[in-house]
Amino acid sequence: MKKSLSIYVHWPWCKSKCPYCDFNSHVAENAPQEAYVRAILTDLDNQINLTGDRNISSIFFGGGTPSLMKPAYIETILNKISQLYTVSEATEITIEANPTSSELSKFQDFKAAGINRLSVGVQSFNKDDLAFLGREHNDKEARETVEHALKTFNNVSFDMIFGLPNQSLDSWSEQLKYAINIGTQHLSAYQLTIEQNTVFYAQVKKNKWQPMHDDLQADFYELTRETLTSHNYKHYEISNFAKDGYMCMHNYNIWQYGDYIGVGAGAHGRLQTTENKRITTQNYKMPNKYIESVEHVEHGFFVNEPISDTTARQEMILMGLRTQKGVSKHLLDGNFTSRQALEELLLLGMLYEYRGNIALTDSGQLLLDSILERLILD
Repeated sequence: MKKSLSIYVHWPWCKSKCPYCDFNSHVAENAPQEAYVRAILTDLDNQINLTGDRNISSIFFGGGTPSLMKPAYIETILNKISQLYTVSEATEITIEANPTSSELSKFQDFKAAGINRLSVGVQSFNKDDLAFLGREHNDKEARETVEHALKTFNNVSFDMIFGLPNQSLDSWSEQLKYAINIGTQHLSAYQLTIEQNTVFYAQVKKNKWQPMHDDLQADFYELTRETLTSHNYKHYEISNFAKDGYMCMHNYNIWQYGDYIGVGAGAHGRLQTTENKRITTQNYKMPNKYIESVEHVEHGFFVNEPISDTTARQEMILMGLRTQKGVSKHLLDGNFTSRQALEELLLLGMLYEYRGNIALTDSGQLLLDSILERLILD
């Protein structure tokens, strides 16, 4: 029986760089888009030598802003994947989009090209929050995009960010209620984090503004969880909520340490090869360097190396504890985890055990990073 595989396709270009973003994204007026798509096709041809034929469970076009792609490019890439692998009607095929009129007009074309799930980078339905976040769209465009997306696709998600300075719980509550009432099937709610090499990081260092206090961040998180779960959204991962049957299968496969490959600039992969070796891959981050590498050696890797059993188990814990399911208790048996920390965290009510699994409690979800620091030994 063929193993399943997820495929991530990275589109590295944006119209502008958001001040909180540390993703591999670039602003370029004359981006070499056709050469980049050709490189992706060649990269796919090369990586099947590592994977062999697989059943494709999900394909995810991320970025950057992949909805800036011509729909014809998407169709070409999906056709290539279908030639190399087994793609079925059940395969989840997602594209990320921003709420701007130029992308809104493409939704039907994306659907015709083969996209069946849309993830919209709304971030907020509040005009002041959007201005602070440096988004190109306003609150009206955000609502119009979501409404149009739900009319076009049967599976729509959107991202929102909480914990902005001066953001109120009442404002956030109203936004969550709108999201529920509009009928979205999936919501990703992320706490604003200040990442190095971003505009926000420089502003905070210069004391132009300060992040929201941790205790208030926790109030926002608990409000989010209580509001969405009380309206039949399953809290299946730290930042993700879905109606029944609408989990993001692509991300869930990664959190469960399933196999995936990445094509495009800066894309990562984790997989077991045809030779039963578990490897990690990473492509060159700069688009021109990626294209050049593929043209010369037929792949964009600058990392292609084995993963040790210990590293693999640690990564399974790091990823798996993010999910409501948690991880198998036997994964925590080893010299890289602290038995004492595990027992203490269970007693403190940060973790709980059920059906042979260890998972975070509601309280533990607020402290995941510190729990992992205690649990996993260097």
